Amino acid sequence: MSSPEEQSAEVQKGLAFGLGAFLIWGGLPNLFKLVDHVPALETLSWRTFSSIVFLLLLIAVTNRWRRLRTALRSKRLMGTLVITTALLGLNWWVFVYAVNIGEVLQVSLGYYINPLFSVLLGFFLLGERLSRLQVGAVLIAGAGVLNQTLTLGVFPWASLGMAVLFGLYGYVRKVAKVEAIEGLLIETALLSPFAIGYVWWLEAQGTATVSPDDSQTIFYLLVIGVFTAVPLIFFTEGARRLRLSTVGLLQYIAPTLHLVGAVWLWGETLTTTHIITFACIWLALGLYSTPSILAAFRAKS
Repeated sequence: MSSPEEQSAEVQKGLAFGLGAFLIWGGLPNLFKLVDHVPALETLSWRTFSSIVFLLLLIAVTNRWRRLRTALRSKRLMGTLVITTALLGLNWWVFVYAVNIGEVLQVSLGYYINPLFSVLLGFFLLGERLSRLQVGAVLIAGAGVLNQTLTLGVFPWASLGMAVLFGLYGYVRKVAKVEAIEGLLIETALLSPFAIGYVWWLEAQGTATVSPDDSQTIFYLLVIGVFTAVPLIFFTEGARRLRLSTVGLLQYIAPTLHLVGAVWLWGETLTTTHIITFACIWLALGLYSTPSILAAFRAKS
């Protein structure tokens, strides 16, 4: 059994990984702006290819081949990773489909509903207990999301789909006994036949946007692959060390950065609805984190 000091160190590592993941995800739209001329599914296919290349290089540099072979030999683990691959792939598909039909607001809302779903999963499936203050925080955050949902005026099917799929992905990856790098490599490898098939179909139809001569776009897509893999690795490492409910609240960082980028970099309008929603979310974050902060101060004193 780990000592309290070791457990505290693991939690601190988890927070660092979690913050790293969501800060990167928060800035990722800026990178996608560089390849906004490439259709979403084609971009996702390239993300899969470049992620595999990056992860293979990472495993080679860190000499993790034995761990990879061990993971591949475990039938139970491979069955679990097939499930996580399906959840991740379906989440990406819902995202792409929603964007393609012009439901970007639903995509944005999905990022806000997802943390609440993670908190509920932690409470009901993992037995993670919440204080009254933390329950109040979840309810306040839920009120903010409800405010945003009612303002949209339509049933947020894509938002709920993304929230449920990625929430379940985080839960299953938390309990899967595999390191982050090896697990993600296996997941992207399982997705690769679909990515290869789609790109091959585009080439056969003569409708592929990315050509071998477009070195700049290919470079950007390769970079996107790296920044696809790194936050997922960080997310998995963080989720293994933190309560799922804590991970859920950390997930509000990315959409908040999306809002800042949308307003200050891309000139989008900040409405009263946005202000109310964000006020609820940040108040909830403050209330939720208060018990942990107080406990840390008591431990030091």
